[in-house]
Amino acid sequence: DEPHEDSKVSPLVFLRSTPLTRAEGNLTEFAESYRRRTVSVSALRELSEAVHARLPFKPGVTDTHWTASEAFESGFGVCQDHAHVFLACCRHLCIPARYVSGYLYLPTTSDSPVASHAWVEAWVVDRWRSFDITISNPQASVSGSGIILTENGQILTNNHVAELGLNGGSLAVSFNDGSTARARIVGRDPL
Repeated sequence: DEPHEDSKVSPLVFLRSTPLTRAEGNLTEFAESYRRRTVSVSALRELSEAVHARLPFKPGVTDTHWTASEAFESGFGVCQDHAHVFLACCRHLCIPARYVSGYLYLPTTSDSPVASHAWVEAWVVDRWRSFDITISNPQASVSGSGIILTENGQILTNNHVAELGLNGGSLAVSFNDGSTARARIVGRDPL
């Protein structure tokens, strides 16, 4: 969460579409079906889940140069496509939204356990809220990297992981030695 008074850039800057995030054709119609009188986290979660349902995760179908509308028409995508489509919908609906990228730690994969990942932050009422369209279920397993800050075990991690804990999800930490520990949110930095 980043309250507006702590932000140095107006959220209105994030209403501008880009060539990759412009809503066109069927995507515009799709976005319109989610227009509401007021913007709420639950309404945007509904949109996030609808984008995920409309574009199931399928690697290798799109590439980095595809627009939101092209990905939407293909009916498949990866996290970048999910983020672009969600951004296009938000901006079409006059909801400031921005693209966020980072890394997921996926220890159960046979390839590299670290993968690049994309999600979106949207301005809801008075702060930025994270929406991970690829991992659309707020109770789903979400991964992120972190560092241990203090001897008593305080960890700094990604905002989308912290949001899972604030939304009633169970938080657990996995360490390199294979051990795990339950975790809880003790604070968040608005920056």
